[in-house]
Amino acid sequence: FVPMYFEVLRGLSSSQSGLGIMAMSSGTVVGAMISGRVMGFTPHYKRTPMAGIAFAAVGTAVLATTASDLSLLWFEILLAAIGIGIGTQFPLTTVGVQNAVSPHEMGTATANLNFFRSLGSAVLVSTYGAIFFAGIGGASGGTATLDALAAAAAEAGTDLSAVFRLVFYAAATTLALSFLALVAMKELPLRGR
Repeated sequence: FVPMYFEVLRGLSSSQSGLGIMAMSSGTVVGAMISGRVMGFTPHYKRTPMAGIAFAAVGTAVLATTASDLSLLWFEILLAAIGIGIGTQFPLTTVGVQNAVSPHEMGTATANLNFFRSLGSAVLVSTYGAIFFAGIGGASGGTATLDALAAAAAEAGTDLSAVFRLVFYAAATTLALSFLALVAMKELPLRGR
C-alpha cells in the first residue's frame, strides 16, 4: 500500500512510486545480511531479530502517525529503517525451522515455511485491502484507477490520509504480533557452524 500512498497522497507517478519502495526492499536485504552474520557468532541468535522486528513495529507506528507530515526524504529513511528491521527476521525463521527438524525433514520443513510465508502474505494483503476499502466506504464507486479512486474519495469527503493511517497501524500491529511469535519461539542451539 506504500506505492498507492505515494501515488494518491504524494502525487508521484507509478514509476516514481516503484522507486520509492526500493528503500524498504533494500533495507530488508541489509537487515537479513546483518542478522545472518550475527547469527553465526552468538549463541543467542534471536536477540538481533527481536530487536529488529520491535524497531520495525515502532517505526511503522511512527510512520502511521506522522506519514502526512514527513518530507519525502524522511519518509524514505523511515521506510529503509523499517525494512532493515523486518529483514532481520528472514534468516532466523529459515535457520530456526531447519535447525528444529531432523536433517532428513529439512526439505519438507523449508517448503512448509515458504508455503506459509506466501499464504500469510496473501492473507495480510487482503486484510489490509479490506481495511483500506472499508475506510473509503462508498467512495470507491466501482472505480478501477487510483486517480478515479482519489477523485471519488474527495467527492465523498473521505480523508485518504486517515485511511492509509489505518492500514499502516494494521501493519504495525502485525509486526507487534510477529514480535510476540518470535519471543515464543524456542531458541535451540544451532547445529554445526
